[in-house]
Amino acid sequence: MHRWEPPPDDDVDFGLRLIGDRLALGRRRLGISQAALARLAGLHQSTISRLEAGKLMSIQFRRLGLLEATLAGRVVLRPQERVYEVRHAAFLRDLARRQAADDEEAATKP
Repeated sequence: MHRWEPPPDDDVDFGLRLIGDRLALGRRRLGISQAALARLAGLHQSTISRLEAGKLMSIQFRRLGLLEATLAGRVVLRPQERVYEVRHAAFLRDLARRQAADDEEAATKP
């Protein structure tokens, strides 16, 4: 019987770069920034940046699934927990802008 051995680091790095490239391509197709995607998915912009660069060494599958769902047009808005099926990139871009404006407004309130 063969004993399982972890893949070489080169293979892991290649896989991480593929995931990052796919994420960046999907985001660019929608025409949104890393910050906008992060807001829509409820993640930090630095997480998106490191993922796209292939530098994020661990992430929960739930978060990857959330990113994929967001890029596919399924957006969950909190706190109402409403799920919107989105078919147009323009709607996602507008939604990201509105959320950014709401975030700025909330930050300026005492």
